Amino acid sequence: MNPIPTDPPAGFPSHLLSVFFLITGIFGNNVAFLVFFNGRREWLMLDHRLIDAVKNLQRQIPIDQIEWQRLCQHFLTNFTTLPFHLPQRIQEIEWSNVIFVKRNLQIHLADGRQVPAKYIENFGEMWCEQSGKNEHHIRCQIRGTPEEVIIPISAIVTHILSKKDVSQYDENLAQKKAEEKAVRDAEEAKQHSEAYKTQMRERGEIVGFPKIQRNYPLFSEVSMKVLFLLCKRFGIALDFSYKFNLLVRRLVCLVDQSEFQELVEEDQKAFIAFMEKYMDQFVGRVIVSKTVRFQQSNLPDHLRGLFEIHCLQIENHSPTQTDVDSFLEKGDESFSTIAASISENALALPDTFWTQPEFGVLTKQKKGYPMFQFLFPLPKDFPEDIFE
Repeated sequence: MNPIPTDPPAGFPSHLLSVFFLITGIFGNNVAFLVFFNGRREWLMLDHRLIDAVKNLQRQIPIDQIEWQRLCQHFLTNFTTLPFHLPQRIQEIEWSNVIFVKRNLQIHLADGRQVPAKYIENFGEMWCEQSGKNEHHIRCQIRGTPEEVIIPISAIVTHILSKKDVSQYDENLAQKKAEEKAVRDAEEAKQHSEAYKTQMRERGEIVGFPKIQRNYPLFSEVSMKVLFLLCKRFGIALDFSYKFNLLVRRLVCLVDQSEFQELVEEDQKAFIAFMEKYMDQFVGRVIVSKTVRFQQSNLPDHLRGLFEIHCLQIENHSPTQTDVDSFLEKGDESFSTIAASISENALALPDTFWTQPEFGVLTKQKKGYPMFQFLFPLPKDFPEDIFE
């Protein structure tokens, strides 16, 4: 069976695009569409007469044999308006007031911006914080960018854009991109300066308990050698990843290492490259990853490292929530005592300390660019277009 086309043939007349998307939508069993009616946008179902007409066609003609321009012109001639179901009656809707995929819309974003965007797909009905009720949501791509957003249909400002507004937006966007590029170029040049490297080293100061290490730390050379050997031991690359960040967070909790046997000769060159990359690209920057961390227990993030070390000291390799509750009862004075007494040899610790999952933390792999790797509240559900 030939697949249903998602795009019209090359050179397809623009006035027939809506007809093409209507027919291919019904071919794909989509019989409800976003409709502008009585000043509102609603999801309405087509009348069975139109659905049956398209379905009969689908059964009679193979998709690869359809003459799309001729077919669409035929439907436009026979259906000058589109019949949709309202409670207890059929309402005829103008073609221009039915919003099909790839339609350009003016939408209102949560940050207050109004931008043109292309309608990609129906995302389903779900809770909307802005309106305080369930609403149909759609996925859109903001014009001129790869950015996609999911918005309630109440955030659509208009489904008919003027050429003047679109042209003005394109000009402003081009100017903004040029300005952003200039900033990026200046930032790149700045990053190669010694003053910038000094600033990053200052920002990379190890903050220690009870604060959370938000930036990649400025380790001593001995601790850097330890980090290098840990990465080598577990096959972890020096990159902005959850696995690497977990090594960094746990090593920070052990304070700067002092006792260390020198590297073997074959590791010397690799370590120098490792350290140069870390100092140039990581130190002082905010810890980021595509892996997002969500809180599933009542263990605060600033006590997580101490709890892991406490479990290590009492040889508790499978902690439970009961162990967490018992630990939290010890109080701030006990936590400070534990933090001040840590003197562990990082390389002598068992592999499980470095590789075990964080207790009470759910991780989700995010699509797209890395983000700050803080601990976030656990949401009720996860949008499909954000996480893999």
